[in-house]
Amino acid sequence: KVVTRGAPMPRFDVQAPVLSLPRIFATTLETVPDRVPYLAAPELHNLGLPRPAGSKLCVGIVWAGSPTQANDRRRSCPMDRFLALMGLPGVAFYSLQKGEAARQLHRSAPAALVTDLGGRLHDFADTAAVLDQLDLVIAVDTAVVHLAGALARPVWTLLSYTGDWRCPAGREDSPWYPTMRLFQQDRPGDWEGVMDRVLAALEKMVGEKPSGPP
Repeated sequence: KVVTRGAPMPRFDVQAPVLSLPRIFATTLETVPDRVPYLAAPELHNLGLPRPAGSKLCVGIVWAGSPTQANDRRRSCPMDRFLALMGLPGVAFYSLQKGEAARQLHRSAPAALVTDLGGRLHDFADTAAVLDQLDLVIAVDTAVVHLAGALARPVWTLLSYTGDWRCPAGREDSPWYPTMRLFQQDRPGDWEGVMDRVLAALEKMVGEKPSGPP
């Protein structure tokens, strides 16, 4: 039963905070539940993805999270860091960015390089419908990467040097999402180094994929 905040609580025998459940279940990194997908994109939607002729990969990008998040100045990066990826032939880029940071797109990248979908994404159902059509998502640690992981979509998460407790340092895979790959800064603020590794991985992915629709 779901109870909205502030409503009277029903009778219950035991109470446990959600983040205490791993301790109660004696969960380890090896036993984190990682069966995906556990969410599905809506079947009926009007968010068809325009795919340029000859493109091998359709890649969604997100460079910033909510500015009110405590660690946002470390986890978010300027949009122009993604420009290093956009000279790669055969890759079509799509911005999923929302909020004030979306304005950076039109200041930094010509419309020919990135298709802006932000204005069409009104909720997570819309975002899920788009993620379901993309070959890959490359994004900083925001809700979009967690949604992509829950949908079992390929996603590369860009992490700051301090990272997040859900993304253990020193590994490129995620214990939560089998389809997620982690790219973490080697030193504070080093987004350039992260993008160098992302570009190399993306070049390899393009080289292994034939032209045309998936």
